[in-house]
Amino acid sequence: MERWNASQKIQEAKKLEKDKDYRSAVVRYNEGIEQLQGVLEGAKSSSEKEVILRIIEENKKKLCDVQNILERQEKEKRVACIRISDGATGFSYGSLFGEYLDKTVEKVEIDDPYIRASHQVMNLVKLCELLIHKTSVKHITILTTRDIGEKEKDQMIRLSDLKSDLLSHGITLEYRFSETLHDREIRLDSGWVIKIGRGLDYFKPMKSQFQIGFCDMDLRPCQATTIEIYNSKHVL
Repeated sequence: MERWNASQKIQEAKKLEKDKDYRSAVVRYNEGIEQLQGVLEGAKSSSEKEVILRIIEENKKKLCDVQNILERQEKEKRVACIRISDGATGFSYGSLFGEYLDKTVEKVEIDDPYIRASHQVMNLVKLCELLIHKTSVKHITILTTRDIGEKEKDQMIRLSDLKSDLLSHGITLEYRFSETLHDREIRLDSGWVIKIGRGLDYFKPMKSQFQIGFCDMDLRPCQATTIEIYNSKHVL
């Protein structure tokens, strides 16, 4: 009888999971697993115990999967607001928003009016490296402004070099220009939006390439700025 009740609970949990009622599914999975534990204690043969134990482990995994979905949904509803004080360290791109970069991300859009000078394009390179490590990115779109006079040629060379190299990694880079762009944000196709007050260039300039913090951005002092992170799927 107890085994039949356990089976019923598990079937109800699977139906609730299919209907995306994840909270109720968690309750039913827990009830079913608890009853299966009682069946296991009453099992007489080792073969019977082995079968029941396997069923318990399978459903524990399903329970874990559903709990992960719930956690992700709760996370998506949160809005993170991070304030970086002048001179603070520990705010590389990875430390700041790396937790929102995962293998579901394939497209990234970056709006930033200042991806022009050498160090600004280098910031973009570092972000691209992070995306390659943590996501499944296939397409990156950049909206920025053109540099002034002769500097525009250097800007184009830098962006063209990056575009060619990204292509060797299976990633297409598209860059467009706007003379009225002001807002700065990164948009992921997973729904996450990262709005950075100063854009990618929120680090203090380094006096020498032989200073600590030149390579490790977590050790580089920052300028004061504010970052807001939210999921556009939950914005009315």
